[in-house]
Amino acid sequence: MTAAASNTQPYNNTEIIANTPSNPQFIYYSSKVVSRNHALLKHENGKFYIKDTGSSSGTFLNGKRLSPQGQESNFFELNNGDIVKLGEDCQVNKSTKKKLILLLYINIKY
Repeated sequence: MTAAASNTQPYNNTEIIANTPSNPQFIYYSSKVVSRNHALLKHENGKFYIKDTGSSSGTFLNGKRLSPQGQESNFFELNNGDIVKLGEDCQVNKSTKKKLILLLYINIKY
């Protein structure tokens, strides 16, 4: 995703997992630093939460890594304007693999 790219989609599920293309409930990103089951988002009692599901390259909320490499984190509450980063930039065979950055716009309709 570039700074100019924008993809806004309504969220109608209880839970979604980032980067698993085999299920329409999941969000898929073509990224070398995002794991197959990288992070879990859930909606509960009018609030959104995220946790890292044990990814190797990390899930970051406003710059803070949610858990050590390979370890599942607790759920963290998300707020409007939070920045979620999946993975970190890395070099592989002289090629830079870029992290995925998500800017959250939370608008709950009842």
